Amino acid sequence: MATSLPPAPPSPSAPPPVWMPTAAQPLIPRSSLIPLLALWGRILGFVLLFVGTIIAVSFGNVPGGCITTPASCTGYAASDANAILASEIIWTIALFFLGGAAGLKLHWGLQNPVSGRPEDVRWVIADRWVNVVLVVLSIWLMFSLLMNIKVISGLP
Repeated sequence: MATSLPPAPPSPSAPPPVWMPTAAQPLIPRSSLIPLLALWGRILGFVLLFVGTIIAVSFGNVPGGCITTPASCTGYAASDANAILASEIIWTIALFFLGGAAGLKLHWGLQNPVSGRPEDVRWVIADRWVNVVLVVLSIWLMFSLLMNIKVISGLP
């Protein structure tokens, strides 16, 4: 009577018996990409606000030589106008990043919590309101920058 041996166990590196290639997975899933983009948009926006303010403060002020010898203040008005223009451009770009990041997070990044606990729901509602305020504030500040340029240039 011949006994048959049990089949050998499959090796760990061998594919399963019916092997089908799986679909390629994205490097970062979309559910975690949107909050990441919103975070980096806010970081970039705040850094640009800081840089724009530094430009306006450092180059848009009266130079120290104007106080001691007023006759040396020849190009101050042009320097001041260029500093204000550069800082307003940087501020506008920064406000775009802040408003865009808040809108991105508001639209795609804030889903209802899975747990459904009241404290989690309150947290999401508060985060939504913060993002709404950031979007509205960004639009209002860009509009005020536009009106400031219009007033300075003397347009009707």
